[in-house]
Amino acid sequence: MNYNNGQNRINRGVILIRNKKTTLKEVAFTCQRPVSSVERVFEERSRSTMSGTSAFLKKSIKTEGFWKISINVNSKNEVQHLKVAGGVLRYNIEFNIPKFLSLSMDNQKIKMLNLVDQTLNKIFSDLYLDTEKLNGLKYFIRERQFESRFSGPISKHAGISAFVLCEQRFDQAEIFIIFKNGTKEIKRSSLLITSPEEFIFNVYLNKIQWISDKKLELLASNGEFFSINF
Repeated sequence: MNYNNGQNRINRGVILIRNKKTTLKEVAFTCQRPVSSVERVFEERSRSTMSGTSAFLKKSIKTEGFWKISINVNSKNEVQHLKVAGGVLRYNIEFNIPKFLSLSMDNQKIKMLNLVDQTLNKIFSDLYLDTEKLNGLKYFIRERQFESRFSGPISKHAGISAFVLCEQRFDQAEIFIIFKNGTKEIKRSSLLITSPEEFIFNVYLNKIQWISDKKLELLASNGEFFSINF
């Protein structure tokens, strides 16, 4: 391990700002823009696995200078193999996406999980991070059945709570309206099925407005309007 003027630490080709401690919060696969149709599908099918990975690692990995790992897939840019910019660590890999998409859905899940586990182990090893922190990751994702859940603000009326819930799955995301009496779920209504990309389904995670005892309304951030019956 080398030091540069006592300010920067050099770890196997990546320069990290010394003493700028932060916590790893997010891991994601990214294809070079503009993406092809198959690259778009690959990215979408990585999202629930990466959401689960981020949840598994949350608050347990202390880093120097980055809060996110962006795994760049088949990047054509001639950039440093490990590069930190704007709090994001960028790591380049090559991966046969068409071959991956030719597999059955169950085998895609296995392949994706192995790819995430192997890549993160390599990154952690290169940066001298504790690889034991990755133990149990694959089990954690499988137990969640490759699903992650995101919810919007709670709206209460006459003792009933209502909120939007997104179930992010391997190949799609389903948006629900959840009704609870106390902690007990009393009704669940499916609103729509959309992409598992967080920036797409996140527009629906707004606060529901009660119009009456039996009627609610939801205005999504993209302008879509929904009328919901209780």
